[in-house]
Amino acid sequence: MQTISFTIPGKPFAWRRARSHGKIRFKDKATEAHEATLQAIALQHFPVPLEGPVKLTVRAVFKIPVSWSKKKAAALFGRPHTQKPDLSNLIKHVEDGLNRIAWVDDGQIAKYGESEKVWGDKDEMIVWVEPQS
Repeated sequence: MQTISFTIPGKPFAWRRARSHGKIRFKDKATEAHEATLQAIALQHFPVPLEGPVKLTVRAVFKIPVSWSKKKAAALFGRPHTQKPDLSNLIKHVEDGLNRIAWVDDGQIAKYGESEKVWGDKDEMIVWVEPQS
């Protein structure tokens, strides 16, 4: 099977710890909304969850602010984004969101591709999932 890729439009979203109120644990509304978008897009590409090991690669693109000068924007286009959120939290959100859709459990992720955060012309996250043999 070949690599499956898809794009999640909008600002890259990082994993957030579930909150609690007494014994009740819940995700905040923003996390639930973004996870629902991620899952709706992924469902179009995965009729059934993959079994066996998989490789995951994530490219988070952050829109260059319009307030930046053209010179600064041109210099940073495609360059690493070194601000928050952390790349590991962006990947964690994708891992959790794709459970039972792209794979049975995120424990199947046996390898990571060259994931990155970069500056670009629009906010988006590009996800690649590749079955490993």
